[in-house]
Amino acid sequence: MSKLRWLLFLCLIVLFPVIVFGQNEVNQPIPEGMEAIRIGGSGWLIVPKGAKTRKVGAQIIVEGTKEYMSRRFEEIDQRFEELEKKQQDQLKEIESLKNITGELDKKIGTIEDEARQQEEKN
Repeated sequence: MSKLRWLLFLCLIVLFPVIVFGQNEVNQPIPEGMEAIRIGGSGWLIVPKGAKTRKVGAQIIVEGTKEYMSRRFEEIDQRFEELEKKQQDQLKEIESLKNITGELDKKIGTIEDEARQQEEKN
């Protein structure tokens, strides 16, 4: 009987930390546009995606709404400018490719004309 008690006690000691640590995971659904970040060893904090956090002593400070929004809009503006620049570069390349294909069409047309004239002569 005492062996059974020791076995149950041992199982309790082994399984208890597994159960406790398993409960610290994020079990709730994370809303769209949000992410869970780990704070400390046992907790989670749900913040907007890309939000910056800083640790001051034991506190974790998430940047304010105004700071977050202004930073995100700045990032979006930069990405938008990069996309516009890439689009302009691609339009220039398309124009140069059109010119090249136009020249090739002219050369092919003259080669075909010469081939027809040679066939007519023969």
